[in-house]
Amino acid sequence: MWVENKFIKNVLLAGSVAIAMVATPAVSEKHDSVATQAEIEANITMVKAYFNAIQTGDLDTVGASLSPDVVWYQPGQNQFSGMNTGNQAVFGLIGGMMEVSQGSFKIDKVHAVMGNGSRIAAIVEFSG
Repeated sequence: MWVENKFIKNVLLAGSVAIAMVATPAVSEKHDSVATQAEIEANITMVKAYFNAIQTGDLDTVGASLSPDVVWYQPGQNQFSGMNTGNQAVFGLIGGMMEVSQGSFKIDKVHAVMGNGSRIAAIVEFSG
């Protein structure tokens, strides 16, 4: 069941073929490891919609998918590495990636989206 107040809260990306870990508050009242199958499936659907929105340039959906207090962890040792807090910081991060890549940054393929409690993992390929 889709609930309007669900937002992507935490993001961790790693590597050129990335495992993106996101946490959603669908089970915020519960311990992270406890969720119904319906809650897990709702979170997977939300994350798939988020990646689809990125791939199709649907910035309204991207913006609506991120919590205002999202925490985005960008690994590595480069100008984009580190923790970004708040959706404006995340939009700045993505905008910076677009600028440096001369507009070519994109999610090439979403290989798999899997759920465990309020945590979702997605294996994605990206380039720029």
